[in-house]
Amino acid sequence: MNRPPSPPPSEPVSLAIVNAHVWTGEPTRPWAGAVAVRAGRLAAVGSSAEVQKLVTAATRVVDAHGAMVVPGSTIEEALRAYTSGAAYAEFQEHDKGTLAPGKLADFVLLDRDLTRTPAAELRNARVLMTVAGGTPVYERLPQQGRGSPGPAAP
Repeated sequence: MNRPPSPPPSEPVSLAIVNAHVWTGEPTRPWAGAVAVRAGRLAAVGSSAEVQKLVTAATRVVDAHGAMVVPGSTIEEALRAYTSGAAYAEFQEHDKGTLAPGKLADFVLLDRDLTRTPAAELRNARVLMTVAGGTPVYERLPQQGRGSPGPAAP
């Protein structure tokens, strides 16, 4: 992915998100309260007071009211973080986190391929079935005769 070059500091900050719970991912400073954006890049990550100093009349200021800000990622990175990454963090990567023979039969059936869904439509994805320990614990399958095969996998 092409990233815009770093803009000169004289360019105004276009967006400031303040009063947030910002997880930076940086080991030396994992949490902050605000972020500022200049020309598509982070201009500042710090306290709300620090970021407010960069605000001009042209800056859109968003009060997050304590909402969380996390680094952006691709859908593949997000899926990995919530599945195999979470299993690894629990030292259970041999039992769960990926779909492979011998691993726990815990998974969800979704109504669409999230890796091929436009970001703006991800919120419309629906869970059709949740399986825990090999047993369906939630079902909302389309009406199509029980036991009938669904569409073939790509």
